[in-house]
Amino acid sequence: MTEATGAIANGNDSPGGARTLLIIAAAVELLGSLAALPLLFLDVPQLPGPPLTGNLITIRLLVQPVLALAALVFAIQHRTAYAIYAMAALIVVMWTSFLPTLAEHGLDLSGSAGLHTVYALIVMPLIAGIGAALATARQKIAAMLVALPTLFDLLSVIAFAISSAIFGD
Repeated sequence: MTEATGAIANGNDSPGGARTLLIIAAAVELLGSLAALPLLFLDVPQLPGPPLTGNLITIRLLVQPVLALAALVFAIQHRTAYAIYAMAALIVVMWTSFLPTLAEHGLDLSGSAGLHTVYALIVMPLIAGIGAALATARQKIAAMLVALPTLFDLLSVIAFAISSAIFGD
């Protein structure tokens, strides 16, 4: 058995590899989902939204920390394929929370909102499916794919913070 095949079979990879990327992405998702949990306890009628949207968002707020924690624990335990599956499931949960918006407002592809719509409704489920399909055969590629939405969101927050610091408000 070659060294690369043995690493995949044993669930071990290099320190800079798929496992490390998954640990970082899962930790970021866990922190973000834990920070959003208090939304469940606010007494604001418009949060989380209309019945279908509100129910899906509530489910997302409850399930997201569990999946993120599962991905983090699996990655720490060198069970990279299971961590990839958990991150892919997390992407699917995030994707389902966008579906009511599509039903209520239709498919708006104009401007930067259109780019986000394509990303949220088409690219995210593709990333989840391909990542899950490659979880055992190509773990590094699968890990990069399922970590991509988290890293994209993190970079978006950083870009927003920088632009706010430079231009104010």
